[in-house]
Amino acid sequence: MSPPVLSVGQTAEAPAGGFRDVPETHWARETIEKAVQLGIVEGYPDGRFGPEDIVQADQLLAMIYRAHIREYTDSNGNIRRDWDKEWFDRAEAYQPGFTWKLVNAVITTGFEFQAAKTGYWAQPFIDLAYESGYLSRYSTAFPPTYDFRKPITRFRIFRFRK
Repeated sequence: MSPPVLSVGQTAEAPAGGFRDVPETHWARETIEKAVQLGIVEGYPDGRFGPEDIVQADQLLAMIYRAHIREYTDSNGNIRRDWDKEWFDRAEAYQPGFTWKLVNAVITTGFEFQAAKTGYWAQPFIDLAYESGYLSRYSTAFPPTYDFRKPITRFRIFRFRK
């Protein structure tokens, strides 16, 4: 399970949403629960959310992609994941050709719209970002040697797109 991606405060009160470190009275509880419900963030395997944790680059990248992924049940009853159609259409209108790159990158990388089950949990999101052109291999902000496990600064957040 990948690490969570929001940061806020802790108390010893009763937890909300199954996270022992997010009490019912926490100011961001509803937002955290909504983000979990939408599949944008997850908690740690030990039952914590980590509201005081600093966001790492890999977590932010995963959130960006997860915000645009939707789960659905196909005609055979199987649960599938794919891009949110409304976002996908807007992305294509805003930047023609981007969605073709994204679809091609999904095929090339074997992206399954979720964290890796083995190895480094965020690698599928990172591979997709480079392969689709969302991140440039020639970027000084995020070269292929960049350690995405590091906390991310506001400066780097704004440089996420090349």
